[in-house]
Amino acid sequence: MMLRLKGKSVDVVIMQVYMPTTEYKDEEVNTTYERIEELLDKETKGKDYTLVMKDWNAVIEEGKEDVFLGHYGLVHRNDRGENLVEFCKRRQMYMTNSWFTQDRR
Repeated sequence: MMLRLKGKSVDVVIMQVYMPTTEYKDEEVNTTYERIEELLDKETKGKDYTLVMKDWNAVIEEGKEDVFLGHYGLVHRNDRGENLVEFCKRRQMYMTNSWFTQDRR
């Protein structure tokens, strides 16, 4: 689902998607990333402020990486976490929940 909010100088695009869980094969996860990128390429412009909301079903580790990943994550990064970090780097998107402390229950 994608929503575009028209602004004076910049539009805001909000995308809500569902990433396959660990029960799904990596090919299905990769296909989902491809679909997200196709939609972003087709439906957004360079000036748009784009927000992709979802449960990525991925684990990222602690420690700031580049400008896209903040200091806060979990202890280790899994393969799907690596895919998420690479997606953020490619799309120049920030993983905003990594900028705040996480409850580790």
